[in-house]
Amino acid sequence: MRPPVRQTDHRPHAQAIRDFLARVTYKPGWTFELEPPLFSPDAYVIRVSAQVRAVDPPHDAVTLTRLESVDGAWLSRGPEDRDRALSFAVECCVRTLEAHESEEWLRLDGRPITALTHG
Repeated sequence: MRPPVRQTDHRPHAQAIRDFLARVTYKPGWTFELEPPLFSPDAYVIRVSAQVRAVDPPHDAVTLTRLESVDGAWLSRGPEDRDRALSFAVECCVRTLEAHESEEWLRLDGRPITALTHG
């Protein structure tokens, strides 16, 4: 389990990002979080996680995660550009995770359809 996000994150846009992510909803079991700072105070990383069922028996619960960075320069341009940049990052994460799930679950005669198109 990941440690909790430190609330002492004093980066200029951290609280605005957390507030934005708290308003985002999707399917049950999906979460949207701001990662703690790793390398640069100007780099922000959004984490989208999804609790899903594995395609193979016994269909255990697994967590898929996608990270997307947002440049602090976009966040400094005002609330509209900030929300646009954050929306794009969240949407990229969701679409990537959903594409992965479709590749796992979409089947023809029990075989993944991607096996027919990708050899």
